[in-house]
Amino acid sequence: MRGIVFEILISIDRKRVMRFGLDISQHQLTWDEIVRRARFAEDSGFDGIWVFDHFKPLYGNPKGPCLEGWTLLAGLSAVTSTIRLGPLVAGQLTVTPPS
Repeated sequence: MRGIVFEILISIDRKRVMRFGLDISQHQLTWDEIVRRARFAEDSGFDGIWVFDHFKPLYGNPKGPCLEGWTLLAGLSAVTSTIRLGPLVAGQLTVTPPS
C-alpha cells in the first residue's frame, strides 16, 4: 500500500475525531489490484479511499496502467458499500485529456 491519509475533525461538542483513509495510489495498477486495495481498506475499517486525478502515471512506465480518478471513483462506488470515496486533489481547471 502506498500511503495512509488522515484528517482530524472537531465535532460539534468540541471533541477531536481522527479519521484514517487509504491512498489507493493507482499508478501502474490494474483494476483488480485497485479493487483488492479498496476492499482491504473497507474491510479493515478505514474511513475513506482516496485517488488522484492524473491521466498518466507519475512514475514508472509512462504507458503503464493509470485509471482516471473520477471514473475510478464511480467504479469503486460499485464495489464498495460503506467507505467514503474522494480525490486527494482535483485540479479541474488544469486537467486536459491526453491526445
